[in-house]
Amino acid sequence: MKALSKLLWWFCLVLALILLFEGAALFIGMAILSPGNEWANIINIVLLIIDILAAAGLLRVVLRSSNLEKSILLYVLLVTVLITHAYRAMEYFVPIPTRFLFNEALFLVNGLKLALAVLALVVGLYLYYKSGK
Repeated sequence: MKALSKLLWWFCLVLALILLFEGAALFIGMAILSPGNEWANIINIVLLIIDILAAAGLLRVVLRSSNLEKSILLYVLLVTVLITHAYRAMEYFVPIPTRFLFNEALFLVNGLKLALAVLALVVGLYLYYKSGK
């Protein structure tokens, strides 16, 4: 159980850092430095803001919670990440110029974030139910 708790902690920390740094880099590069870019539409900016807020929330939960698997905020954030990143993966295959994942590298990083969110959710729920709520 202790090893799984540590694994959950690491999954969430790595996910939060990737969300934060990728979100900040895209926000600075696409929304601030290229304001006329058609990629910087309202949907993509909202998705970036959700990433940055989710990263901040995950960092707060990871760094302050002693029982990570019992944090409702953790599950809300993980489900939010899952929904937004599944939407992006679906959108990747639609030939529109303003899709969020405009290249293969972003698609791969999106897949990594999806995998980390799923792993964290599965491990967290397992620990939650194993602990007897």
